[in-house]
Amino acid sequence: MFDRTNYYEEKIKPILKELNRMCVICGIPYFAAFCVKDMDGKTSYRNVLYSASNMSTVLSDDQLCKHINVANGFDTVLHQPELDFSVFDDLDDPELEIDK
Repeated sequence: MFDRTNYYEEKIKPILKELNRMCVICGIPYFAAFCVKDMDGKTSYRNVLYSASNMSTVLSDDQLCKHINVANGFDTVLHQPELDFSVFDDLDDPELEIDK
């Protein structure tokens, strides 16, 4: 258990303001997440963002958007390739005999 909220506000946030200013000037989108508190079964984060959409930029692989989704509670799911059912193409349909 810890609470570093004050450290974040006093020490980290001023640095982030300068980082944000430089990223805006240079046109560099970013996302950063800071875990500032974990107490009584609850974890608190401070998230900072300068998105590509703020710059009217479309990223080919927008990882920032995916990170933001996770920060907003989305679960990650590993990409699975489509199943190949062609191995069943050579099989005959089984005939079922039903006793009457």
